Amino acid sequence: MATRKLFIPTMEYKNRVQEKEINFNWFSGYSKSQKQKSIDSLHENAKTQLGINKILEISTKSRNKIGVQASAFNLILTPPNEPESSVERFYQGSKVFERSNGPNTDIYNNNDFRFKSDPRLRNYGELQYFEFFAKRWEIDEPFYDWLYLNALIQNPTICDELTKYEAFTDIEFNHKKAFNCQAYSVALYLSIKDQCDVKEILKSKEIFIDFLSGKKLCCELTSDSDDRDLSTQLKLL
Repeated sequence: MATRKLFIPTMEYKNRVQEKEINFNWFSGYSKSQKQKSIDSLHENAKTQLGINKILEISTKSRNKIGVQASAFNLILTPPNEPESSVERFYQGSKVFERSNGPNTDIYNNNDFRFKSDPRLRNYGELQYFEFFAKRWEIDEPFYDWLYLNALIQNPTICDELTKYEAFTDIEFNHKKAFNCQAYSVALYLSIKDQCDVKEILKSKEIFIDFLSGKKLCCELTSDSDDRDLSTQLKLL
């Protein structure tokens, strides 16, 4: 048996994503077919336990094309005047480690699918923070979600398809070992989109953090000179 989380969008402004732990049969092995058997078991048990029928796996192992396209390895973010790349490459390349390593921005455009095995991501001690185009994010700040949502709103077809589902999983995400999850980011997007203009929330790191913490509501979002979207932020760095 194994345990994974199911992420459900909510309308609660202080708890935008509901997380449910689901026990299921784990099929060992690294092949895609074995992962998909585990996903099937996870979803079947979630349906039985919670009565939720429309569940989407967000990963490269998903049986659904949209789930694969929405994975961080495939979801593309296009910064202004910069080459496009996947959310996962931007995230990994922005890491800064304790022994003065990072950010490794060449990873942004590394086409090798094994880029996560880069020794610079493994051999320089503990992760200290993230640096994305000279903007620093602490490890307890929602950098991953901010990156993912910026990419998602650049892909409206994927956004539209995601609205057809009630809950999301990521078979690779072990909540006991990791703290960022693409399935959570999808649920977060859906919890926000019908209440707010997501672009407004992403205008700056500070607005995004204040919004997620409940310090700033949708109706309080403004467009003053300090509230810049991703395009404007990166041009000014």
